[in-house]
Amino acid sequence: MRLAAYVLPGQFRKNPLYLVGAIFLFFYLAYKLAQYVLAGDLIGLAYVALGSVVAASLSTILRRWRTGLYVFL
Repeated sequence: MRLAAYVLPGQFRKNPLYLVGAIFLFFYLAYKLAQYVLAGDLIGLAYVALGSVVAASLSTILRRWRTGLYVFL
């Protein structure tokens, strides 16, 4: 259990329910992405990629506003 103290971020160590939710969300998203790949749905994959780019940009903008301003511009 000591390894978890070094690997997991603080919010996952304090409340294991966050960890269970994150693992569930990861497997659900991996399943949905696999369904897009198996179905050959390129438009669905494009929406997933666009959503990932928007989420990463929004995360950068909200975390560090100066770097986020450069991303926005």
